[in-house]
Amino acid sequence: MDAIENLVLNGHVANQKVRAARNNVLALGLNKSELNQLVAELALAATDLTNMNENANLGKNCNVVNIAAGTADSQIKLSSQVITRLPNETKDLNIKEFIQTFEGKPKVLKGYPGMSIKVSRKEKIIQLRDDGDGQYFKLISYPVEHQFTKEDIQTIIDAHKRFMDRRKAKMPWRERGYLLGGSYRELSTFHDLFEFYKELASKKRAGAINRIQTRYFSGQWGEKIMANYSIATFRTDYLDRYVSSRRKSDRNEIIKMVRAAVNKAKASESIKINVQELIMRGERSRADKTDKTIPKMSTLTQFIIEAYKSGYNSLGLKLIIQFMASTREANTNERQWSRVNLDDLSIEVPTHESKTGFRRHPIPERLVGILSTEKSKQQRDMNVTKDCNGEPLFMFESPYNRGKVDTTLNKQFRNVKASLLAKKERLGSTKEDLKSISSFTQHRIRDLVEQALLDVSASEGQKEKCLGRLPREQAESYGNHSIEKLSELKDRMVEKAELEFPELKALFQRLIDKEIEQ
Repeated sequence: MDAIENLVLNGHVANQKVRAARNNVLALGLNKSELNQLVAELALAATDLTNMNENANLGKNCNVVNIAAGTADSQIKLSSQVITRLPNETKDLNIKEFIQTFEGKPKVLKGYPGMSIKVSRKEKIIQLRDDGDGQYFKLISYPVEHQFTKEDIQTIIDAHKRFMDRRKAKMPWRERGYLLGGSYRELSTFHDLFEFYKELASKKRAGAINRIQTRYFSGQWGEKIMANYSIATFRTDYLDRYVSSRRKSDRNEIIKMVRAAVNKAKASESIKINVQELIMRGERSRADKTDKTIPKMSTLTQFIIEAYKSGYNSLGLKLIIQFMASTREANTNERQWSRVNLDDLSIEVPTHESKTGFRRHPIPERLVGILSTEKSKQQRDMNVTKDCNGEPLFMFESPYNRGKVDTTLNKQFRNVKASLLAKKERLGSTKEDLKSISSFTQHRIRDLVEQALLDVSASEGQKEKCLGRLPREQAESYGNHSIEKLSELKDRMVEKAELEFPELKALFQRLIDKEIEQ
């Protein structure tokens, strides 16, 4: 009970209200853990009272607060230490005590919107969330037994200020290094760029990146300053430089990796990078074996239908979206419903190249019908994470980890491919037929869409816009590039596919009519 008495100035418990509160607490028979939680809650409540009365307490030349009306005996003189404590100091002290003693369910920190605390068996976690409808972002964690210092609390408060400043400026904020340290990491050399890119990659992908880095960007070539390079000099020094161990596909790999690494660096709010355009549009060679054959619509059809037959409905829907919205695999996996504009016939895809931070991909009416049904189903599903307006958050939410995207979709794709190959082998299919299945990847669906758009007479500029790219200046001058017109082209593309593959049309209709539960 000492903790309760310490909350009363100078240990005064003679006051009637305080004595009644103490007796009520004693009657509850709280254990030590519950008592600590009560102390923390009272500490936060004291912050609110301090803020409300700071003008009265600090603006008047008196140190007497009338606790019980009437007699002079009921007046308590406050010490100078209490009177001279500033409101911010009191707030910091109270938040420190709250975090130190916190136990129980996750709770928002009062006075710090968007910031909350939760406790596991091993650690206390400070987390952030934007407007209550996004994923929680783990800011920092401490061992449960950690004794919080003034510096710890100041770090958390400063991080919250940076978080709020970023939100106010409508800028990305999910960067732990910047929030906690307020500093930027500068990428100057190609070595810096590749090291940064490897940090974001999976273990398998990091190995591939490291091979290209060792072969072309090691030693003096890695220490070259990126800002000094133009398209011509980069081509001479890296794309066309003789290297004895060069493989035919390496040129394309360099182009893809450098372009992706630069884009990721520019999109990160904690990275500073000064680099000109290094790769000319159309620089990537289409002569190597991996890029020769465009996937067939018949192959994609087999994958979509097999996915639904195997019970991988999320994968089936993902493949349909990649075809009809022509989005990349990674963007499709992390699709949020808030970026799907069914009334405007478009889906917004993040890109640093746009002033708005997003680029609109047109979608056909068929996809509008399919997604309308899917969204309606998710709105009714109590197991789906929703925002403050009751709208589902992720299109592909993990069934095992609520509030996070499904990370099993690629594994499902591999399972479907194995199933199709097994069926083909049992039927004695040709080598070409087997190869069309084994070589098919989700990444190549956009290549398929590109050809499908040309087959319905899309202009070069319209094709590029449908794929979410910026058309070249010459192509921009020809054709109607409005979302409505591009959506009509997508309608014709889908109609052509349905005419060639009636089983695909039947599947789409069943999805719209809710005959297939996702």
